[in-house]
Amino acid sequence: MKQQIFVDGKHDYDFEEITTSEGILYILSRSDSEEWSDDVKGKIIYSVLNTGDGFEFEQKIHRKMDYHDAFSLSVILKKISFNESTVEITQIPKIELL
Repeated sequence: MKQQIFVDGKHDYDFEEITTSEGILYILSRSDSEEWSDDVKGKIIYSVLNTGDGFEFEQKIHRKMDYHDAFSLSVILKKISFNESTVEITQIPKIELL
């Protein structure tokens, strides 16, 4: 099933989870939104296979990446981890010492 991911109210990405004989394949692709240029609309950014023993990335993860690539990587990793776990993010109040 394809899910739409919105960033700042805009449909930027599509996320798919596909069960294969090798494991669960997660795919993050650019949406068909006008935010993207025509040559990249709908193109896969990252695909990650959960083999049951870990994750295999089909795309090479570079040692250095620009901010957009880092953001896209964080999106797919958040989707994968939130699909498999319950995550609660809280803010700890600051304690001032006298």
